[in-house]
Amino acid sequence: MEGMVAAAQHEKVDLVVRVLTPGKAATDHAQLDRTFVNEVAEKGNAGIIAVTTAIEPDVVEACRDAGLHLVAVDPPNPLDPSVASIGSNHWTGGMQATEYLIKLGHRRIAFVGGDPVNPGLRARFGGYREALLAAGIPDEPRLVSQAGMMTAEAEIARLLAAPEPPTAVFATNDADALAAIRGLRTAGLRVPEDVSVVGYDDTYSALPASPALTTVHTPMHSIGRTAMQTLLQLHAGSQPISHHVELATTLVVRESTAAPPP
Repeated sequence: MEGMVAAAQHEKVDLVVRVLTPGKAATDHAQLDRTFVNEVAEKGNAGIIAVTTAIEPDVVEACRDAGLHLVAVDPPNPLDPSVASIGSNHWTGGMQATEYLIKLGHRRIAFVGGDPVNPGLRARFGGYREALLAAGIPDEPRLVSQAGMMTAEAEIARLLAAPEPPTAVFATNDADALAAIRGLRTAGLRVPEDVSVVGYDDTYSALPASPALTTVHTPMHSIGRTAMQTLLQLHAGSQPISHHVELATTLVVRESTAAPPP
């Protein structure tokens, strides 16, 4: 949001924020459908930036019919190739987290918070597997949980009950990483002395958590700024260099990771 606002202010345009409720969970919030698109067009807006929101083919067609430009930020579903999308390199981020744990000496690394339906989470899992294979570590399905986000605490209990529990956990988001730490502590384990934990996104780095979370930093501000710039570029009649832009991620090492116990 800060990145989009900064870009909008720089270009002297107004950014209107709407909160969407997926599906029909609430009637007082908007849904990203043809009706919503038509309302946006009638108000004279230049386009729509949809953040982590599923974009159905009917919405893409509605935007085209209404003359609205559409930019997606980390869409959770596969998109029509014509839609410009901005995100980070999820595959590389998954590799960065897993490679670091391998470098510390871990060989039994769990993966939690995944979802095979979500392209970004699926790519993070791909990077995780690629790092394991590159290091010669056998694929262990029992260490993988793809039950979705916000499931880590329950999955940690299952993973710890395995004959050979993990010595490290890679969570696909920071919330699940913190939930994993809570689950490990409930089981009487220390982080990172007994089990290391790595998160993803670097969205909770300001929290006074103990230990401070090692995580993959997603350049949120730059993603928002690039999304706004892309929309304005389309509105000006110019095509972006690429319809799918992935910004680089970086691993931020803090206190929640260490070498595995002897």
